[in-house]
Amino acid sequence: MKKMMQTWLCVGMLMTMAACDGSTKVDLKENIEIEYGSDLKVEDLTQQEGIQLKEIKEYDSKKLGEQKLTVIFIDVDEKEIEQEITITVKDTQAPQITFKNDTW
Repeated sequence: MKKMMQTWLCVGMLMTMAACDGSTKVDLKENIEIEYGSDLKVEDLTQQEGIQLKEIKEYDSKKLGEQKLTVIFIDVDEKEIEQEITITVKDTQAPQITFKNDTW
């Protein structure tokens, strides 16, 4: 009986340590693509409820292609979750040409 209690105590300690070691992750969307020139929003990255976006490091909305970023999320318990993500910035919008009304 004593050995079983020690085993459960160890399991409980391991679970607590796992919860405290920053192993919590945000469920990210797959193949995250962002339009050229757009700001990153939490909806672009995850559909997980209760997640907020605190900080995005190294993001350049005017740099086309793949970017590896460090993002800090805040979960429902107001804990910070730092996570490495990869996004792709694409330019899919056609250029818009506007003419001035010239008077002769």
